[in-house]
Amino acid sequence: MKICVGLLSNRGFEQQMTLSLLNMIYVTKKELQDDIDFHFEVASEGYTIAENRNSLAAKACQNNCDYLLMIDDDMIFPEDTLKRLLKHDKEIVGVNYHPRMLCTLYMVGLFGEEGRNTKEEDLPKELFKCRGVGFGVVLIKTKLFKKIKRPWFDWVVYETGMIKQGEDFYFCEKARDKGYDIWCDPTLKVGHIGRYIY
Repeated sequence: MKICVGLLSNRGFEQQMTLSLLNMIYVTKKELQDDIDFHFEVASEGYTIAENRNSLAAKACQNNCDYLLMIDDDMIFPEDTLKRLLKHDKEIVGVNYHPRMLCTLYMVGLFGEEGRNTKEEDLPKELFKCRGVGFGVVLIKTKLFKKIKRPWFDWVVYETGMIKQGEDFYFCEKARDKGYDIWCDPTLKVGHIGRYIY
């Protein structure tokens, strides 16, 4: 199994994120040993996060990876994150985490909701199907990129120029239109690094 670890940053990687990543790679290699081959890519092309994600997805496909694990530069996560996401064997599986602000909302959209910020009391306690997840930490089977028309990631913008839908939910919507489900594992405790960890 070949996994592309796609890292996104436009400001440099947070130290805590780097430590989370190294711990996760170490634990995954130790437990899965020869069953896994890592390929690393750092988004270095494009002006926007949508372009960065498109570039990472293309590189994962070019390198014949089975999965793309995307991680943003400001996330912290448990060392067994990849192992647990792989165990679900889903085409797209992410995690729930807070936006970088003081609130009780999460970066996951439930069916029937317009936005993507969901209250904690509305979230299931185990793996669940959803309308979309934030892509701060997400695992995607690369075969999807061959079945979904490009661009895979883009924004939907209001006439005023304000963003109506981000690049992550844009991809989730395209995937759902092709018949793929989006899953969220709420059991992984993931932090979003800002002035403190949200």
